[in-house]
Amino acid sequence: MIRNFLLRYKNIFIITGFACLTILLGFLIYLFFLKPIISPPEEPGIVADPGESGRLPVGEPGSGQVVDDGEIKPLPGEPAKPITKPTSPIAKGGLTETKPLNNVPSLSPTLSQDGSQIQYYDQSSGLFYRLDKDGEAVLMSNQVFHNVETITWSPQKNKAILEY
Repeated sequence: MIRNFLLRYKNIFIITGFACLTILLGFLIYLFFLKPIISPPEEPGIVADPGESGRLPVGEPGSGQVVDDGEIKPLPGEPAKPITKPTSPIAKGGLTETKPLNNVPSLSPTLSQDGSQIQYYDQSSGLFYRLDKDGEAVLMSNQVFHNVETITWSPQKNKAILEY
């Protein structure tokens, strides 16, 4: 009698078991891969270990400033204090010193074909320039192109399509 019952409802048991297994696997995938990680709130005034990022979640003791994603904001009613971060001339994972190559508005800078120079369009003069390895601007052509909006360089970097 039990055997007849099992044979009669065999397909229903298989479908129900498959549905339960699918729901269980979906929940486990959500639990381990998709569920957002919620950390407990930190107590104010306790300085945490900066870890690899080098940023502390709390500002200097007594400063009244809390760090949020690396940006220091004053508490309400307090004037903002300027903060300077140290820079390094060598890239070591922190802020790195840079210097501008030129002070003119340029459009579509790209590396030259050999990769040792930068070439660009100077929007103020309408001329094309190339910066050599010393940072000196060298004129590429005497022809002036005014009001260029978009530049597309050829693969050889010796020609350009100009859109006005």
